[in-house]
Amino acid sequence: AEAEAEVSQAIEKVDAAKEDFEKVTKRVFEEVDRFKREKLRDFKSIILDYVQLQIEYNQKVEKTWRDILPTLQALNVKNKEPEDKQSEKESQSSEMGAANN
Repeated sequence: AEAEAEVSQAIEKVDAAKEDFEKVTKRVFEEVDRFKREKLRDFKSIILDYVQLQIEYNQKVEKTWRDILPTLQALNVKNKEPEDKQSEKESQSSEMGAANN
């Protein structure tokens, strides 16, 4: 009778342990799922913030280039003029050299 009572108590303890194990396992899986959802939400937020920063940065770069482009083009025109005059001088001196021969 005493052995039967011990076996019965042991079975109850095993059943209680199984129930605790199932509760803990369920809770762990719920926490893992929650973590995955939060991680995905955070990752999406980080990526969207990064994309927005990239858009803003590229807009600033584009504006800077638009603002400076006329200045650069003016410099390019100024630099071309002496080259054109230099080419004319070289052509004239070549022609004169050919005429003298």
